[in-house]
Amino acid sequence: ASAPDSAVLGGSYDESFMAKVVYDKCAMHLPLYRQAEQLRSLGLDIPRQTLSRIYMQSADVLFPLWRLMKERIIESGIIFTDDTPVNMLEKGRGKTRTGRMWAYVGGGKSPPYRVFEFTVDRSKKRPKKFLENFRGYIHADAYKGYDDLFARDGVRECACWMHARRKFVDANDAPPELRDEILRMIRHLYMYERFIWKTGPADMPTHERHELATRVRKEKTAPLIDRLFERTKQAILNREVLPGSAFDKAIAYMRNLGDALKTFTENPYLKPDNGESERAIRPLAIGRKNWLFAGCEKGGDATGILLSLVQTCRAMNVEPFAYLEDVLRRISSHPASRLEELLPDQWEKSGT
Repeated sequence: ASAPDSAVLGGSYDESFMAKVVYDKCAMHLPLYRQAEQLRSLGLDIPRQTLSRIYMQSADVLFPLWRLMKERIIESGIIFTDDTPVNMLEKGRGKTRTGRMWAYVGGGKSPPYRVFEFTVDRSKKRPKKFLENFRGYIHADAYKGYDDLFARDGVRECACWMHARRKFVDANDAPPELRDEILRMIRHLYMYERFIWKTGPADMPTHERHELATRVRKEKTAPLIDRLFERTKQAILNREVLPGSAFDKAIAYMRNLGDALKTFTENPYLKPDNGESERAIRPLAIGRKNWLFAGCEKGGDATGILLSLVQTCRAMNVEPFAYLEDVLRRISSHPASRLEELLPDQWEKSGT
């Protein structure tokens, strides 16, 4: 009889075990040395180096799905992006250097794919390369490395009100009345958002919900933002704020973002902040406290690929272990022309 399909030709480990190694690290945040200890307690002596090889092989096998999710995000026209530091061990030097893990989350009508990419630095060329074919709206923080992206034709910046608000919250050197007034106006901005997305019947048709968003943002939110900018301008002109103070810097931060803080009022699929990508990198921040660093650049790349699939599954309420085990078992013989059937959202629909 023919040998059954396998993720790794001639591999010694079943796909269920490969899925367990990936799931334990990317979902349960167990570093490989702890997995090795756990397996030894069960009578299985599998070296950490072997677990590392299995982890890398799994990433190689699943890379086509990562690439396809990236293509779908680029096509979506709306992206949320953020990055977080990840240490990488420098071979032969016995110390680490700071790399970055970038998160890209699809918006608009596309499924909420979460694509992570590891890079050895935070150079502006990293997001510029990843998003070289993107046209549409980019939700991001005020990192200067994105400026070249926003300068392109067909790319619009959506600045983050959460970051702007945080500056005012942290500034304790302003007149209390002025600080409360500014924060109250930002709070009202979010009250309008809650009204848009939480009021009315839960089964309100999507097009009606978007019509409501368009109307409320035009009639209420946009004028509120204009008043907020005018109020901060008057505060500076009237010398209500001490020059060089934290509150002065908070105002400057907001005003430097300018119209980018108002972009979200143009399209009902846009959000007032970059919370989608910040929530996407939160599991990575937890995992980083456990496995501490990537062993090499290839290890960081593997984590980016595997974390993308695990966290996308979680975002779509797909059981990550079941998904990984099934896809690892099937992908080598699955027709390349129908690869999208193995994406987390399609796999769920198939009822596999």
